[in-house]
Amino acid sequence: MKKNILLFLPVLLLCFSILFSCRKDSSTIINGTVIDKITGEPIDSALIKYTITHERANGSGTWDDLQYVYSDKTGNFFIENILPLGIFSVQKVGYVTKGQVGVKNENVNDITIKMAPNDGLLSLRVENLLGVHDTIFLAIYSPTLKSEADISGGKVKLPIPFLILVNGQSYSQTIPLASDQDVTIYWDFKPITYATAVVSGYKSKRIN
Repeated sequence: MKKNILLFLPVLLLCFSILFSCRKDSSTIINGTVIDKITGEPIDSALIKYTITHERANGSGTWDDLQYVYSDKTGNFFIENILPLGIFSVQKVGYVTKGQVGVKNENVNDITIKMAPNDGLLSLRVENLLGVHDTIFLAIYSPTLKSEADISGGKVKLPIPFLILVNGQSYSQTIPLASDQDVTIYWDFKPITYATAVVSGYKSKRIN
């Protein structure tokens, strides 16, 4: 009996070795750094959201587990055991939210994430000089916002998306934007849909 156990021991060791190597190969590690896109300085406490896909116990498919990690004082962060689908989003107050960040199909990925600062202000003043309509709808489209995070489709979230103004009345609002980005401002007397806003290509336009 003792001889049989000794013969079986190398087989067990080989099985454990195979299991360990498979687990190691299926794991993806991300060594990341978050920096300011303009200055190159590291960004502290950036929120990095990512998804880990798990197999269901009954074998009926998979389910996604949304998790997060923060960058440290040097802008660095570490993620292990993430599938190579990428990072869901990177967020930091004062910066444009970064969207999907691709990860290569490798065991170890060293990536640098550059975030565009919201260091500019758009001062928007609207005045009703028509004397006919008193409700004016607004929409702002930003190519920079769309390229950084295609979550809102490039539409800027306005403090007030529509204004109720009588003849001669005006209203001003200030919107934080990246200082180096171009924007398109749309206005109309009816609600502005996403589709019509993207089709037009003017800097300031009433949508008919």
